[in-house]
Amino acid sequence: MLTLPDGVPIDSDTLKIALGDSSGEHAYFLHTETGEVVFFSLYDDSEAKDELERRVNESAGYVKIEPVPSRVAYIWMEDFVSDVIFPENEGLATMLYRALKGKGAFGRFKRILCDESDRWLKEWYNWREVQMEQAMQDWITENISEESTLK
Repeated sequence: MLTLPDGVPIDSDTLKIALGDSSGEHAYFLHTETGEVVFFSLYDDSEAKDELERRVNESAGYVKIEPVPSRVAYIWMEDFVSDVIFPENEGLATMLYRALKGKGAFGRFKRILCDESDRWLKEWYNWREVQMEQAMQDWITENISEESTLK
């Protein structure tokens, strides 16, 4: 469980979503006293969104959550191929290395894993989950306090 320095639990499920959301369609913020993660869609024009934006902007207690940079997610895929796939299946690793070149790499990568077998896709998601857990801890340490912990 992720916690704030004072032991208050952080909404880690929504934090994980925020760190993985590179769509640019949402803005996420962590409240540094309650551990609540709030978000709003940039396309939402409701009064509730306006109220939430006002609350976030008027309080020093919110920290904006930026998604994991795409270059980091790309490195995760490369590392997965070299550390997990290559030792067992050089042919698949070669296909995946080729798929990671150029625009659309993320989609090609997942498509090849899915076409190959459910096993590799499941292993990718499990492996990515471990990377995301570390990214969450790193984000808390860098943005909140060095005292925050992942238990």
